[in-house]
Amino acid sequence: VVTVDDEGNINATGEGEAEIIISFVGDNMYKSSETTVTVTVSKKKVRIELMSDDSLELNVGDEKTIIAYIIIDDGSEMIPFDLLDSLEYNAYTDDDDEDDEFDDGAEDIIEVDEDGNVKAVGEGEAIIIISFDGNDMYEAAEDVNVTVTVSMIETSITLNSEDSLELNVGDEDSIDAELDPEDAGVITFTSSDESVVTVDSEGNIKAVGEGEAEITLSFDGDERYVAADDVVVKVNVSKIETNIDNR
Repeated sequence: VVTVDDEGNINATGEGEAEIIISFVGDNMYKSSETTVTVTVSKKKVRIELMSDDSLELNVGDEKTIIAYIIIDDGSEMIPFDLLDSLEYNAYTDDDDEDDEFDDGAEDIIEVDEDGNVKAVGEGEAIIIISFDGNDMYEAAEDVNVTVTVSMIETSITLNSEDSLELNVGDEDSIDAELDPEDAGVITFTSSDESVVTVDSEGNIKAVGEGEAEITLSFDGDERYVAADDVVVKVNVSKIETNIDNR
């Protein structure tokens, strides 16, 4: 609990209570005497202080760093920087039980490393529990929770050209459209009737036969992006009128 040297200097080495006996053995002139000093040694109280938000809204693929410190809770507000590596970050999902416990399985939603770096990997909600278990000098701190909500990124297709085309057999045209966000992927062009109109991967169309058809513009999404609502371009293909001049 404590050590003491021959000059009375005390060093607290562990939690608990101890007695220091101060004595004088006496001599030919002075009687011996003794007194006792009781020493109570307590661990320092600390708390975890968040310097970043306690609620994060992320999209799949986003990365964020949680900034947290251990602070001595004695009014001094000192930060023992040697304890920064002692913080633990663990991710869970809320199971909504009455006992307020949490379930494992957050790895499908977020990843968090020992430095508090968070990566959103899938849609859902998770809770990161920041903890400090204490050591020989400091008490364990009360846990701090950070709620993380991960969403997929919405997408949309914007048509910059006409949504209805009148063509003759043999005509060629193109559909001008863009996907937002641009880096989400590529638009897929599909003809409802390739005997009437064909379309390539870049939206270039060719009228090949009389009739009506639809070109559907779609984006199916992926693990990061939500599928976009389809956009439809109607195409009416006619044969070329001919005239016989009888003179």
